[in-house]
Amino acid sequence: MAFVGSDVGLEVTPTLVEGVALPTHTLVITALGINILDNHDFERLSETAARLGRWEFMLTINPFPVAGGTGSPLNTIATF
Repeated sequence: MAFVGSDVGLEVTPTLVEGVALPTHTLVITALGINILDNHDFERLSETAARLGRWEFMLTINPFPVAGGTGSPLNTIATF
């Protein structure tokens, strides 16, 4: 798996894991080494795929460099 994505945040708050503020982030990033994409417009992506009748595409993700940051706004492009 290259990444985990959602159209909202991945975490449920308050968390039910005592002592861990962001358990999904902790597991996915730290333990599995997988990147997380939050707040993507997957509804629009699925509508475009349905209109084109194509369900395979290349996803290009261009993060902006953020000095000292642990995340970045993305410019994500799906090419069918």
